[in-house]
Amino acid sequence: MSPGRILAPLLLFSTLAVSLEAQLPEPSRPGVQPLPDTLARRDTTRIVAIEPDTGAALRPLIGMHWTTSTGLTGHLGLLFAGPQGRHGEYGGLVMSADAGVDGGKAGIGIAGHSLISDLLMRVSYLRSWGEDGPLAPGQGYVGVDGRIAVNHVALGVGWHLRVSGDAPDDGSIFTFSVGVGI
Repeated sequence: MSPGRILAPLLLFSTLAVSLEAQLPEPSRPGVQPLPDTLARRDTTRIVAIEPDTGAALRPLIGMHWTTSTGLTGHLGLLFAGPQGRHGEYGGLVMSADAGVDGGKAGIGIAGHSLISDLLMRVSYLRSWGEDGPLAPGQGYVGVDGRIAVNHVALGVGWHLRVSGDAPDDGSIFTFSVGVGI
């Protein structure tokens, strides 16, 4: 069977369907005035734009990172996101926790997501544990940290001031992280 024998009836049928649809009257609804004849015809070839999401949502944040303060660390957060934008971007308040080999961190802040990148900035409490870690065990720190991820590859920095524990040389720490996810 040749392609012409298939395409010709298909083309004829689609042309008839468009012609018939353009001639159909607009259905009448109570309280709605019919459109003028020029506006009543429907264009079946136009692309309909998808409207942005207008509702807020809870979104999970997940990641795996290596940090200078807590070693290999898993990250789990909950983003209380506002309405989604026109291109899929959203942002809002985030509560998150990191659990690592040598310590953990809990924080609250803001996070956002766009087409190819994610951003996290928070105030956090860091607690060290483990004997072989970069920090003495049992130290508590309060500080700020942030992370940016592009195509799921994340880099982060932070600064924390010790609020509990008395290990020498750990009064304040600068942290760096690299990983996947936010």
